[in-house]
Amino acid sequence: MIIIVTGKQGSGKSTVARQLAAKGLKLIDADRIGHELLLRPDIKAKLVKAFSEPIVVDGRIDREKLAAIAFMNEESVKRLNDIVHPVLSEAVNGQIGGDCVIDAALYYELGLDKLDAITIDVRRPDSGNRSVFQKAIKKPDHVIENDGVLEELKQKVDELWKRLQSTRGALTP
Repeated sequence: MIIIVTGKQGSGKSTVARQLAAKGLKLIDADRIGHELLLRPDIKAKLVKAFSEPIVVDGRIDREKLAAIAFMNEESVKRLNDIVHPVLSEAVNGQIGGDCVIDAALYYELGLDKLDAITIDVRRPDSGNRSVFQKAIKKPDHVIENDGVLEELKQKVDELWKRLQSTRGALTP
């Protein structure tokens, strides 16, 4: 069973993904993987070439400085995406196997739409807009409305998990 959890920043998608992982699924955190990729010398060199040296602080890519430059306009966003998305997609897809839950805001951008997976879109009314590089899932299999109360969110995840288990069967060994 592969489950992909997506949603806007601040929607609660990581909370939902972690709760599903606690049910026995392997957690694949695309955001964490993306942060780790910024430590790779080849990625760092490409980003410095594309956005200049000021994005480096103490020998590392400063994510805030990179964001300030990269999100200035569509051309800069495209440059960033052209560098990071293919490598991030490969890294995320390379970890998929067995029963897993993928915490990923970038559903289409990482090619996750090509997987035979259960999709969950976590929505929270006050979580703001999707970033300029994040496309919403057109037809998620499930939507979890997060009203901001942690216990209610956990209950919704537990209820969804029970439905998934009854329709898909238990986890594979």
